[in-house]
Amino acid sequence: MAVIPEQPETEEQLEGSASHEVGYKLIQSGLRRGEGQPPAPEEGEIASNGVVLTEEMIECAEVYADDFLRVYYPSILDGGVQIGLEERVSMPGIHNKIFGSPDAWLYNPKARLLIIWDYKYGHVLVDAFENPQGLCYGSGVANLLRIGYPELTVEIRIIQPRAYSHKRIFKTWQLSYTELLKYQHELSVCAYDALHPSAQLRTGKHCRFCDARYCCPAALEVGVSLFEMAMKPIPVEFTPEALGLQMAIISRAKEQLKALESGYEAQVRALITSGKKVTWWDLETTQGREVWDKPTPEVLAVGSLMGVDLKKIGLITPNAAKKAGMNEDLVNSLSRRNQGLKLVYNDGTKARKVFT
Repeated sequence: MAVIPEQPETEEQLEGSASHEVGYKLIQSGLRRGEGQPPAPEEGEIASNGVVLTEEMIECAEVYADDFLRVYYPSILDGGVQIGLEERVSMPGIHNKIFGSPDAWLYNPKARLLIIWDYKYGHVLVDAFENPQGLCYGSGVANLLRIGYPELTVEIRIIQPRAYSHKRIFKTWQLSYTELLKYQHELSVCAYDALHPSAQLRTGKHCRFCDARYCCPAALEVGVSLFEMAMKPIPVEFTPEALGLQMAIISRAKEQLKALESGYEAQVRALITSGKKVTWWDLETTQGREVWDKPTPEVLAVGSLMGVDLKKIGLITPNAAKKAGMNEDLVNSLSRRNQGLKLVYNDGTKARKVFT
């Protein structure tokens, strides 16, 4: 079996980890209201992974932390509430080698409710419905707490402030513990199948996040096949069925080629960085977005000496205005959300949502 070298974290992954760290600290701060409350992270600080915190990272983390605390404080009135933050849990109900660390979870025995939070800083849309990661976390936390009864409700909450979607920032899905066990069985079958010595390579949406896609025979074959099929001459007119199929093929080809491209790009970068030449490709230094290189208080002080109030340059976002204490209804009356029409691929998920 080939051993795939571990790939370094991308800039997007590092930024996501930094924002998760902010969210963790904000929740910890919110749990210690009063004396001894640690200061909130500020723009310009350095996260533990070396990333400089930006206003966007902090603001998005606040959305996640506020949602957790908004649920937590009313829940503790019921008594016996248990919580976990970035706590590693095993998932023996799925496979004895599977584990993970949910961003946050809360168990309210009186309400018979287990809530799993998953904070996503990225742009790629993640839905709560039938979310495999959320289901794994639910299985792991239930195992950790030794809970499991038909009346238990499991809620998966996806918090994704930066998703490019018409959907809400907060996406939730509730299912009974009995339903969770059914999904747990399906995931278990998949896990044992994937870890079997004679496991077959299968392509799908998961290829996008696989470090081995650049050398995976199945991904290469499917990517080329889909590309060739999408490039075939097309008739002037399609039946609705044929048109829908052709669109599905093109959409799949785009995703597969995008996954292959990102995998190859990582390998090309590694080769060039190590001093090797790659035909037709070079690495060039680019200029990124200009950011402050000094602590915020120092920058503000210099601006003040120059007669410029840097805090008030430009119009802050409607969300920032709400955070600053402006009445939410008033802000809503002065702002809007841009809307448009977007063609989306329907793989049957919507229908399953209706009947679940």
